[in-house]
Amino acid sequence: MNGVRLSSEMDLVREVLRVELDRTRIGAIIADSRWFVWDRFEELLFSTKIVPLAASAILKTDWLRELAPPSLVDRLLNESEKSIVRSLLREHELKEVLGHFRKGEVHCLVLKGLPLAERNYGDSSLRDVRDLDLLVPPEQLATAERLLESLGYALFELVHSRGFYRRHHFHVVYVRRRKTVDVVELHWNLLHNPFSLRVDTSKLFRRRIEGSLGGSPIELLAPLDEIVYVMASLRMSHYLSLKRLVDLDRLFHAQPSITADHVIRHAELWGMREETQAALLFLRRFWGDPRYDTTMPSRVERFASRYRGSDFFPISSGRELRFRIWSSAYFGDHKLSDFAWRLVFPDEAYSAELYYTKEEPIPVSRRVRRHLSGFISLIDVISNLIVSPFRRLH
Repeated sequence: MNGVRLSSEMDLVREVLRVELDRTRIGAIIADSRWFVWDRFEELLFSTKIVPLAASAILKTDWLRELAPPSLVDRLLNESEKSIVRSLLREHELKEVLGHFRKGEVHCLVLKGLPLAERNYGDSSLRDVRDLDLLVPPEQLATAERLLESLGYALFELVHSRGFYRRHHFHVVYVRRRKTVDVVELHWNLLHNPFSLRVDTSKLFRRRIEGSLGGSPIELLAPLDEIVYVMASLRMSHYLSLKRLVDLDRLFHAQPSITADHVIRHAELWGMREETQAALLFLRRFWGDPRYDTTMPSRVERFASRYRGSDFFPISSGRELRFRIWSSAYFGDHKLSDFAWRLVFPDEAYSAELYYTKEEPIPVSRRVRRHLSGFISLIDVISNLIVSPFRRLH
């Protein structure tokens, strides 16, 4: 199976994100002036969260830099400088928080972010990092929250209260407003019910590995756990995150001994076999790389058949909602009859998972629109279930 078909501009975005650039391939894309538009490429690129990596590829490759318009080169230079500053600020913030946690005897693992970029991108500034993700043992969560508050962080409750986070999420968000806005997502788990399974956090800590960032010691997820976790993040983005597809591609390239089948077997420990198979299928479709080949159940292929090339970059909120519901219908841990009912008449749990609603009273007019939207979404799910066996992946 070849890579999924994309527009010329999105095709160039994909090419500049590869570990190794193909001059012939890139030249052919740009040379086709009938279809390729630099303004459209710039618009697509800056609508994603992978600008620093793409900027580095373009700016450090002389022949590619010469092909790009001067205005785009200037904008990429500016973005690269800002990314370096953000990276340094986040690194300083991370060292401060981890040092405070060590003094308070709170154990934590650093998730994704700067360590992932430094180890797999070659430079922490090449990955857009706007917050810090930390995993703490559930029994130490309250202590970790108090320690963050002593550093000037406050729970971000403009959208959800602490109770709402605890009932329907697997992390809480803390914010500190100084000259910059510092954000820490404090996780006590990496998956949540009823739409996914809870992973045993204690096993993640037992399998952890030692690492470093800027000369400071840190603790990280084991390599296989990290890959499955990023695949879980891809699942929670409804398989629409270009950033996660890039993360996973870099993780696999950095650890060539880890195969697709290794990851699937390990994902069973997380209760995520099918979701991981779907992630591998999306990796294969987007990158066209045979390293992601594995035996794929027809059920997973039917799920992925709905996605087209135009869905590998930001889409409208309405379409994103349909894909969110589609993913939950396929992989959610719930009865289909209850799911169908709650799609139209959602309770708090379904509103949190499917509609991302704020914790506030809902006016009657908005409630009516929600019921209508849910009914349309139910028809959409049913119709796609009917036609999915007959669609071909491309």
